[in-house]
Amino acid sequence: MNVKPITPFFDSIGFLCVIGFLSLLVNHLQIGMSQPEETDIAITPEELADGFREGIEWHAIYLREAKVGFSKLERRVTPDGFVLKQMMRLNMTVMRQDQVLTVSVKTHLNRDYTLKSFDLRMDNPAAPFAAVGRVDGTLVNVALTMGSYTERKKIQLDKAPMVELGVRPLLMQKNLEEGQRYAMKYFDPLSLSEKEMSIVYLGTSKMNSLGEDVEAHHLRRYIGDQVFDAWVNDLGEVLDERLPLGYIAIRETEAEATYGVMRYEGTVQHDVVEKSAIHANEIIGDLNNASQATWAFNGIDPSSFNLNGHRQRVEPTETGHRMTIERHHQPSLLTETERAAYLADSSMLSINHPKLQAAARDIKTGANAGEGVGPAVVDWVFKKLKKKPVVSLPSAVQVLEMREGDCNEHATLAVALLRAAGVPARLASGLAFLDGKFLFHAWVEYHDGARWVSADPTWGQEEADVGHVRFLWGGIETQLALLQVVGNLKIDTLTWEQQP
Repeated sequence: MNVKPITPFFDSIGFLCVIGFLSLLVNHLQIGMSQPEETDIAITPEELADGFREGIEWHAIYLREAKVGFSKLERRVTPDGFVLKQMMRLNMTVMRQDQVLTVSVKTHLNRDYTLKSFDLRMDNPAAPFAAVGRVDGTLVNVALTMGSYTERKKIQLDKAPMVELGVRPLLMQKNLEEGQRYAMKYFDPLSLSEKEMSIVYLGTSKMNSLGEDVEAHHLRRYIGDQVFDAWVNDLGEVLDERLPLGYIAIRETEAEATYGVMRYEGTVQHDVVEKSAIHANEIIGDLNNASQATWAFNGIDPSSFNLNGHRQRVEPTETGHRMTIERHHQPSLLTETERAAYLADSSMLSINHPKLQAAARDIKTGANAGEGVGPAVVDWVFKKLKKKPVVSLPSAVQVLEMREGDCNEHATLAVALLRAAGVPARLASGLAFLDGKFLFHAWVEYHDGARWVSADPTWGQEEADVGHVRFLWGGIETQLALLQVVGNLKIDTLTWEQQP
């Protein structure tokens, strides 16, 4: 059953590109709601002394010279802290389909800028998503709503969490020194995880914002191997910011920022999936029936990913690294700890849900003699789900009900059904070769009792071909690291081999 899908371009992780972009945007842009007047660009001595001011500001989001969206932020002071109300509209092309995405976030901060509560909502008719959280000391209590399904989870942190929006005002209150690096952690309400970030202060420069010449502070942020530049005023309010995938946010008036966006005018056909594709400089051989692939690559640090191990092997060379991908995993046994981990429940899998349990039982009952549960689950998901780009956070229960999605929906449901059926499984993400290029993709790995098996329920491959190159294991909390690959990974030669 190793076949390509009928509509192959729906296979790549459009979700990853979009959600990765949104995760950075939600945490780094300051965006919002409505207020009688926009905040003036000038800062009064009183506002500077307070370190925070009420008001509203707008940003236009550009891709090259074309405007593709806008954002707005309302900031308010409350008796016990601050409230940031944020909203963003983005016009995007994802897997050759125009998408309009609206995200809103309401964040309550304490007086010390630590997080008190948040309410994040993604307005997507196909897969609406909401995450509502409240902080109790170092414990974050979250209610996730995915379509008609709601579940609750608790996230224990080491200390009271901060959001990135609260970091900048605090940072600007310090006596900043040019070249100094400041390290910190912040909580991401989109991936529901804590991330590490460092900021290097690069000094000040003159720039024009809202028609006035102002002195801007240049901040360079490092999140993993990703680098983002921003220019802010003395209160940490963003004037100009460089975002993932070539997007830029610039402070503008409401009229300027929103002009043309609501009618989808002035936008550009820039498919975020196609533009993030990776091409090899030289390709030798043919993927069809290849049992081994070899990469000669550079530009990324393999230790930052799960590139080495199982059916993949990485070794250094004089000019970079060489990686070999084999068709089959070598035989291996699971420890009891590993087995328990790959059968465990999680918030997006919900393997104990009655609907998932019932579907898993039906698949096991209908499996052909000698086929095994693993291939039966992969085949079932491939046949039952419509191939469609869905920009949301995939929940197995929601996917089971909706019966549609791209590769992340297919992989999430397959992992949930495998675990519900008693088969250890995990989600794998990385790059997959399609139509002469590598695209971001997700698939599954499950243990059949003797070895791991890589399988692709989106493409209907009971054993994933050697064009599937795993970079990471896990869901959205780990997948966002794949954005580090864009623009950095260089594949010098790609060799397809048929081993005897």
